Amino acid sequence: MTTHCKPHWHLSEFLTALGLPSLAIDVPISGVSIDTRTLKPGDIYIPMHGERDGHNFVSHAFTKGAAAAIVATTFDTSTVNGICISVPDTLVALQQLGVYNRSLSCAKVIAVTGSVGKTTTKEMLGHILTNFGKTVISRASYNNCWGVPLSLLELRPDTEFGVFEVGMNNPGEIEPLAHMIAPDIAIITKIVEAHIGHMGTIEAIAVEKITLIKALRPGGTALIYGGGPCEQLLNGQSVNHNHMLFDIESIKANVLNGITHIDTHINGKVVRYTLPFSGMHHVGNSILALQACHLLGIDGVKAAKTMETFTLPAGRGITHVLALTNGISITLIDDAYNANPSSMRAGLLALKAIKKTGRHFAVLGEMRELGTDSAMYHRELLSAIVDADIDQVFCCCEAMQHLYDVLPESIRGAYTDTSDELITYVIAALQSGDLVFVKGSNGSKISHIVNALIACESGAVA
Repeated sequence: MTTHCKPHWHLSEFLTALGLPSLAIDVPISGVSIDTRTLKPGDIYIPMHGERDGHNFVSHAFTKGAAAAIVATTFDTSTVNGICISVPDTLVALQQLGVYNRSLSCAKVIAVTGSVGKTTTKEMLGHILTNFGKTVISRASYNNCWGVPLSLLELRPDTEFGVFEVGMNNPGEIEPLAHMIAPDIAIITKIVEAHIGHMGTIEAIAVEKITLIKALRPGGTALIYGGGPCEQLLNGQSVNHNHMLFDIESIKANVLNGITHIDTHINGKVVRYTLPFSGMHHVGNSILALQACHLLGIDGVKAAKTMETFTLPAGRGITHVLALTNGISITLIDDAYNANPSSMRAGLLALKAIKKTGRHFAVLGEMRELGTDSAMYHRELLSAIVDADIDQVFCCCEAMQHLYDVLPESIRGAYTDTSDELITYVIAALQSGDLVFVKGSNGSKISHIVNALIACESGAVA
């Protein structure tokens, strides 16, 4: 996990940003790293406390060419050979540097949060904006207390647009991240049951998400997926910033031969465009991205045209056509990054729009962080499975057994306690022409099944 700053940064600037006195020696800094595995010569290393304390690798960082290290005051700097800057808290120091770099940037910055679709919306918007100016996009899901500042440190003096994701698991996490970003535009995607086990209610989730609006810069605007709890909350309170609610459900869209066709209006102009994949749940993400482009002064038709070449992020519904080593050819839909009841139903609904040429399999890992109603949420997936005309269902991890137990006997594939145990059952059941949809919460490790199927194509698995 490394980010490279503008080339003219020097250690003295870092000290200024941290409110520390200057040193007799000054060195150029080419980047910031919190992981020695990705550290490059000239980076400054900032060890984080976690499952493995990054301070155990300070010496290794200098061996790899670190220009300096920012370490906790409890770290014995005499044990390493290199410039060490001591601070009370290294995470706070990283955040201070991110905020400092953001304050120097003239880029138009967009922050994206929501329960579902935030990474895809962020990637869609970044894909569009790179066609119109130099753009920084937060990598992967760099959306937490260390990912946000690392992303902000990617901003350069010539950056025109910055697109950053903001995530949360518990109350109070969004507001400090939002204030680090200080966005010009805030996007809030659809609010659903994700993290309801920690948050208690969907309304509480919405309250947390709309704190992003409070961090908008003067004159900033919030774009919000309308019709849900965010709209209800905003209608009942005074908001100091502009906000626009979009009735996504009324957008005209249809799926034909794996392509999603969308008709909408942007600034009163008819805009027609396509997404090169199926899934009505992606429509709202694209609308919010295009509306943000309009606020940035980008023509809606030109922006929409770039969506034809957008590819989904890994694990968010990307399709693979696999010729396995045993002679079987299948279609794999990798939606394994994460899951909640809403996204699971949306993924299954997308299968319904795909013309059947063979059997449709659903390989499902449990949905986590659903609290005391977890069993109910899992059982309720039955109607979506029946509606999608799924031929075989394979389930893994404890909570998903609640669904498996209510499945009709005719579509029960197998249930196992872990995803690794399920791999053998899935592979043994496959026939040529099958479509395999894989989805579950990250913690279920359902992605292991995706990896195993792809490895079968390469011959790594018999």
